[in-house]
Amino acid sequence: LFMVVAVLFGLQQESTRGVAERRSATPNSDIGSPQQEPPEQAVPRPRKHPRTSVITFALVIAATLLVVLGTTSAAWSEFLFGTGTQSWGVPFAVAVATYALVAATNGILAGTGRWGAFSLLAVIDGALRLALVALVLGFGLDSTALAWAVALPFPVSLAIVFLGNRRALFENATINEATSTLAANAARTLTASVASAILINGFPVFLSMFSRTNDATLGAV
Repeated sequence: LFMVVAVLFGLQQESTRGVAERRSATPNSDIGSPQQEPPEQAVPRPRKHPRTSVITFALVIAATLLVVLGTTSAAWSEFLFGTGTQSWGVPFAVAVATYALVAATNGILAGTGRWGAFSLLAVIDGALRLALVALVLGFGLDSTALAWAVALPFPVSLAIVFLGNRRALFENATINEATSTLAANAARTLTASVASAILINGFPVFLSMFSRTNDATLGAV
């Protein structure tokens, strides 16, 4: 899961860059600042750049991931996670799809300097995951419950922070790039994230997929 999250971090980088660039190019773009009324003599400037909503872009990615991973999970769950883990595919798909929205939200928050909300999302996510995993282990629930305990903090923390900052997020979601340009930039960033994600987050997974390394060795790795 966190290997895929590390790859999707590239979406956060592109969102941050795009929002920050538009903010720096737009006078009086601070969140919550009153809008200045243009003088009557002012001539409207033509739009020089196409516009793309980072939130809409992330929603498309999230929906695609959810459909593709959710519908194919039966084919790869046990190969990826081991015998008896076929039910893990759905929580995995939910977590990955939701993180695409988390990445875009974090990008908007970082690009506009809303560090309090940015930090809050991470704190809620980590604290809630720790609490849910502790509850699952404490009550001796099965591995499917554990998978949901790991996955659910993404949508829950996103909902809390998004609802508390929805106006600022929607006001700053649009960047001065065409959708195709944003997609191309995001694709390059995501591709660059793959190698580091495999080495840092996914190395034990790849060992288990392509070798017969025992669990103790994987845990040590």
